[in-house]
Amino acid sequence: MLILHLHDHHNAARLITEKQSLTSRQRDGVFDMARRFLGNLTDENYAQVVIPPRRRIISVTGDEQSGIHLDGEPEADVRHNLPEFDPRAFVDSTDSLYALSMEGPDSAAPIMTALVGQIIEAALTAARSRKNGRLRLPLLAVLDEAANCCKLGELPAYYTYAGGHGVILMTFLQVLEQGLELWGEHGLHKMFTQSIECYGGGIGDTTYLRRWVDLIGNHEIADTQVNTGRGGTGYTRSWRNEPIVEIAELAALEKNRAVIRFPGNKPVLCRKTFWTDTEFAPAIRRSLELYGGQGA
Repeated sequence: MLILHLHDHHNAARLITEKQSLTSRQRDGVFDMARRFLGNLTDENYAQVVIPPRRRIISVTGDEQSGIHLDGEPEADVRHNLPEFDPRAFVDSTDSLYALSMEGPDSAAPIMTALVGQIIEAALTAARSRKNGRLRLPLLAVLDEAANCCKLGELPAYYTYAGGHGVILMTFLQVLEQGLELWGEHGLHKMFTQSIECYGGGIGDTTYLRRWVDLIGNHEIADTQVNTGRGGTGYTRSWRNEPIVEIAELAALEKNRAVIRFPGNKPVLCRKTFWTDTEFAPAIRRSLELYGGQGA
């Protein structure tokens, strides 16, 4: 806290003081969350990703009344020689970054989540510094398996304004329950309403599919009734509304089809184009041979 006060982070210091004054059970809950996020830093390979090559030993003396004195000396040993990643320089460049992680007990998801969050914040800061409020070059953030490997709690809020700053977010979920568990129903709904939404099949959640049925809407079906009597034959036509597509049809959507909803427009049925059918297929196969994976 003394270090925070010394660098004028008084609100952060005050919050820590408040947390320390909680009951033991409440305090354990707060610090247990921090322990979960920092737990993977006990692995040296993970830790060196976030620490500088040469650590600094910091000593703090004094108090708020007499004055706070901060001294620091760099260690003699160099722990690693990894280059420093600068998020602000990255968002102003044309570079690409591939942040890879896996779900599991030794997952680097907390580090990757922090990295992605820093990049998005750096992009928004850079955009706000420009007259038009947008990045010079748009940033495309493709977050695959986001609910497992990039558990960014602020993601629903980003969806409400990041696009206007040139930060384009693409979030992929394998199952809807992952998003509900992480962001809650309200957060997930916020992401749906503020984005181009794509359903590629393979989901059996009837509540979710019912939403698509309602968005796609109804069409009119003509019913013709034939009446035959002594006076001849008469025809009566009536109209009724029916859903364009049923829940069962969406649940069994073919693998080469997808339904896409653009804001302000009705959903459309599309045919998927697989990478194996594109001009980039040879380059992708060569990449798979070089860097791993199974070529098609």
